Amino acid sequence: MDIKKDYNEYYEKIGNEYNKVRLDAKNDRENVIKIIKKHVKSKHAKILDIGCGTGKYGEMMQENGYQVVGLDISETQIMQAKQLMEAYQGNAIHMPFEDNSFDVCTMIIMIQQLSKEDRKKAFQEVYRVLKTNGVLIIKTCSHKDLEYRFTAKFFPKTLEIDRVRYPDIEELKEELSNFTKIEIENTSIRIEKSKEKYLEQYRKRGTSNFSFLSEKEIDEGIKKFEETYKGQDMIQKITKNTFVIARKD
Repeated sequence: MDIKKDYNEYYEKIGNEYNKVRLDAKNDRENVIKIIKKHVKSKHAKILDIGCGTGKYGEMMQENGYQVVGLDISETQIMQAKQLMEAYQGNAIHMPFEDNSFDVCTMIIMIQQLSKEDRKKAFQEVYRVLKTNGVLIIKTCSHKDLEYRFTAKFFPKTLEIDRVRYPDIEELKEELSNFTKIEIENTSIRIEKSKEKYLEQYRKRGTSNFSFLSEKEIDEGIKKFEETYKGQDMIQKITKNTFVIARKD
C-alpha cells in the first residue's frame, strides 16, 4: 500500500480545529505525564517535545514543573503552541538546537508520520541534542495496540493503513540501537466522550489516517457507527498505547 503523505498539508488544513477534533483526552495526556515522572529523576528537567502540535501536552508538562520547548513542522500549530510555551517551527530530522541541550525528548504519537529512513535520522538528532543520561520517551502503538483502535471497527481500512505507518516495537528497538537501555511499557486508558464529538471528528477527518479514506468509506463508517450506538449519548472506549523509553549514557 502506498501511504506517502504530506502530513504538514494535513495539519495545516485541520488548523485551528485541531484541539476540537484531534487532541487526545485529558486522562490520556495525564498518562504521559505519569510515564515522564516515572522515568525522569529531575523535577525540573528540560524537555523537548518533538511534534508538539498545538502545545497542549507541553502545557501539561509545564504545569508539572518541567521546562518545555516545542518543535513542530506545522506553522499553524506552532503559532498556537507559542501561546503556551517556547516553541519553534522545524523538522525532526534537522533540529535547530545545540548538542547536549535537553534532559528529555518526547515524541508523542508522531513517529508514524516519518518514513523508516527519516525515523532513523530523527533518532540520530534526538541522540545529538540529548545530554548524557538523557532519555527519549516515545508514545506509539504496537501492531497489537492498533487492533484495539476504536476506528478500526467502523473504518477497517484504517487498520490496514496504520499497520504500514506504525513500526512495530521490535523494529523500533532496532532503529534505536544508539541508545544503551530501552524499556517498554504498555498502557490502557478508558475514555468517555459524547457521540457527537466522535461524529464531528469523523466528519472533519480528525485523525491523520482518515486523510487516506475516500468520502464513501467515511460515510459508510459513520453510518455503521451511528447504527451501533443508536440511542446512546455517551460512549466509552479503551485506548491502548506502548511507550518506548530509550536512555543515552
